[in-house]
This record gives sequence, structure tokens and C-alpha cells, in this order.
Amino acid sequence: MPNGEPEDDLSRRPRFQDLVAFPREDLAIELKPWLDLKQGEEAADLGQALLALANHGGGFVLIGFAEGEGRWQPAADRPPSLAAYNQDAVNAIVARYAEPTFHCQVHHVVHPETEELFVVVVVPGSHRVPIRAKSDSPERRHIKINTYYIRRPGPSSDSPRTGREWDELISRCVLASRDELVESFRAVLEARGPFPFSALQGPAADRLDHWIEESRARFETRLDTEFQEHTPRARYEHGVYTVAYSLEGDLERPSLGALRTLLQEVLGHETGWPPWLEGSPESRPVPFEDTIECWLFSTRTLADPGHSDFWRASPNGLMYLIVGYDDDSYPGRFPPGERFDFGLPIWRIGPCLLHAERLAAALGDSAAEVRFRVIWEGLAGRTLSSWAQPGRFMPPERRPAVQETVESGVSVRADRISDTLPELIREVTQPLYEIFDFFAIPPETLRAQVAEMSGRTSGTN
Repeated sequence: MPNGEPEDDLSRRPRFQDLVAFPREDLAIELKPWLDLKQGEEAADLGQALLALANHGGGFVLIGFAEGEGRWQPAADRPPSLAAYNQDAVNAIVARYAEPTFHCQVHHVVHPETEELFVVVVVPGSHRVPIRAKSDSPERRHIKINTYYIRRPGPSSDSPRTGREWDELISRCVLASRDELVESFRAVLEARGPFPFSALQGPAADRLDHWIEESRARFETRLDTEFQEHTPRARYEHGVYTVAYSLEGDLERPSLGALRTLLQEVLGHETGWPPWLEGSPESRPVPFEDTIECWLFSTRTLADPGHSDFWRASPNGLMYLIVGYDDDSYPGRFPPGERFDFGLPIWRIGPCLLHAERLAAALGDSAAEVRFRVIWEGLAGRTLSSWAQPGRFMPPERRPAVQETVESGVSVRADRISDTLPELIREVTQPLYEIFDFFAIPPETLRAQVAEMSGRTSGTN
């Protein structure tokens, strides 16, 4: 480990390593250079970002990066030790400037390629009232008393300027209070809304079936004809999973350019590598036969199965994603095709469901029906584990799976997804878990994972 500094339990968790390996700024992610947290205005610079992200609905601050040559890269002047970047120091900044206060998690995350450590601050986003600044920063350059800070496209952290921005801020707080009520009732009531995979029948199901077949054929064609010198098929040889959904309702049909803009707007921040991500300039989306296609294929960084997404999007409300397993992306730790982390399906399926909810609203019909399907391939011989979440729930030792493929899905109204997310994920993943020697994920474990993934906690569960 560089500088002899110890890792924490989550230093190598894929969720955080994705952030430092592919640094980028968006509304939920802010990047900072190496700040001196003992210097008043530099600490306030971080404080402003924390307040804005808390009001935005949560997110991440990455410390140790600077923009240069058109991209984000490690910042110069790395300190000899990262000991000053600790949870107490960051939460002291929150306590000084935020009213009401909130609790951030701080992790020293290992870059998966360079092994350098970077600081990731996880900002929670479930607050019943807006967060305001309760004091000025020393020179009032970054924080002014009684000011509310939000994230604005650019991205930047600033105070609301329009009625719409105030409406969005207040709406997020109202929804946070509603989430608490839903969680209270969830303990005694079973949420209603999802329908099992067996109910996915009729014309809408046929439309989704055709989309999946067409998209898989397109993927195989490109796999056979492009990048021959880099043998990309090897990235998928141990297994892939496919997520696809269709929206059925009174939807707008945007142009491809408008659809691309909408996809950027509804991109999630539940993980460091969200579904339907655009990626670097060399892997940006392209139009093809009235669809948008994107292949996140790199030969330099993140050249592994779990970061080699191929996705398609149609203005007709159809989305498709196929990618290899994170479990096969760390051959130095264990052989590909050997393990299957129990928590990763939650962290992969949940953001896809929330993506459908946001895209339906962006296309003008929040109540559209979502037909959602997942296919896992390459499962036989894998053993269930919790390698991606060290120190957390460990599933009992199970015999390896003997089934190669699992297919599952649900149908649900888009505006019910957030409220029924644990139930939806359970419905989708139950057939998957069962092939691992009849494993059933404990309800409390699933709820804790979903709460952390959706930003209702900062990672303490």
C-alpha cells in the first residue's frame, strides 16, 4: 500500500473503485484537488460541496483529482499521508456549516490499476428539510450564512436562482419524508404493485422479446466484426447478464439527439458505474437505425468484463444493456467464473429499475407500465460469496450452482418503483439466488442493501 497506509474495509469495494478509476463530474459527483482541511476556505470549499450534494439527494465527493488536458486525472502535490482526510475531520466541517447536520462516510479507496489511494466522501441524501448554511466561511468566498446550496448543471454548487430549483429542492425533502413513512409501513405490510415474470405476456411482452433478440444479435455482430486485434470476446466468455425494459404508456417519442440528452439527465448515481453510462469520448454513443448504441470498450483502463457495457436505447421506450460480471474482473484475487457476490445483483438491478422510473417521467408518463427483464448467463460452477462487501453479511457456505442460465422479470407502474424497490428486487432476484443451493436472502439484509444503494443511508447498514 502506498505510503504504508492501511486500507479500510471498503477500500476495494467495486462501488467506490469505479468512481476513482473513471473520475467524472456530474450532478451527483464533485471532484476536488488535495484540500488542506485545516485551512478555513479550503475546508469551506469542501463544505459547500457537501451541503449542495445533501440537498441534491446525496452523492460523492472525490478528493485528489484535477482537470487537465480535457479530462480528470490525479492531482499533483499528493500529501505524504491521507490521515488528515478522516471521517471526524469531514463531519466536523458538516457540523460547523450545516443546519440540520448529517453524517458522511469517508473511505480511502484503492485505484484498481495504480494502487494509489484516493478519498471518497459519501454524502447521504434523505433529508426531511432543506440543509442551510448556519455560518459564514472565514472570507465568505465559499459559504454564506442562511444560504441553501444545490447542484446545478455544469455541474456546480450554488444557491437556487429560480422557482423551479426551489420547487425541486422542497420536493426532494417531501419525498424523503414519504420514504420514511413507506419504510415504517413496510415492516407490517406487503407492498403491492409488482407482477411476477410469468405474468409478462401479450403484445407488450412480444415487443420486449423482439427488442432483446434484436439487441443481442446486434451485440454478437459487432463482437464478431470489431476490435478483432483486442479479442473482446474473452471479456464475456465466463458469463454476462442482460437487463432490458420497455415502457408502455402515453409517451413522447423524442429524436435521437433529444433522447441522448434525456438519458444524460436521468443517469443515476446509486453506483460509481451507473447503467447506460456514456463513458469516455472514444466510446461515446452513436446513432444506428433509429436507435442509440454505446459500447464502453477500453483497451487502456477498466478493460475488464464488469466495465465492458454494450447498450442500446430506442425512442420507442426500449432500453437494453449487456455486460460481464464484476466477479470476473479481478483475476489477481480469484479465478473468473468461480464466485458470485450475493450483493452485486441488488446494486445492479436496483439502479436499472430506478432508471426506468426516471425515464418514464422524462418521456411524459410517470404512470407508464414498465416491463422489466433480466437474464443471467454463465452461472454453473460459481459459488455464492460476499467478496465485494468485506466485513458485511456473509451467506452460509453453499454448494456451487449447477444451472447455467436464469431469466426473471417484473411488470410494474413506473411511479411505484421507488416505493416498492425492495419487493421488486426480491421478485427479480429470488429465482437467481435459489440456484445457489436454495439460498434466500434475509429480508433485513436486502432492505439494508437497498437503503444504502438508493441513498437513504450513507453506508452504515
